[in-house]
Amino acid sequence: MVVISAKAPLNCNASGVTMIGMNRSLILPARVNKVLEEASDLEGKQYIDVIEAALIDYVERKKRWFLMRQWGKESAKKAGVSRMNQVEKIVDEFRR
Repeated sequence: MVVISAKAPLNCNASGVTMIGMNRSLILPARVNKVLEEASDLEGKQYIDVIEAALIDYVERKKRWFLMRQWGKESAKKAGVSRMNQVEKIVDEFRR
């Protein structure tokens, strides 16, 4: 288990957001720590930079999926599709 504790700087970070006095601690299981250390070595980056990149990637991916699902729901509603089997039928017809 690894404990990471960091205090955000008082100036702007890489994304241009000012963070004042924000503290965060993470307790990482050994298997996660091992993966992060391997990625750090492989990429030649600092451990904390790998964690930052991984977290940003995770959050951005989740956000994209959420937005795509919302778009899909809205599109289905506009097309009058309310059940999954209707979607499957439309996809099957489109592929023919």
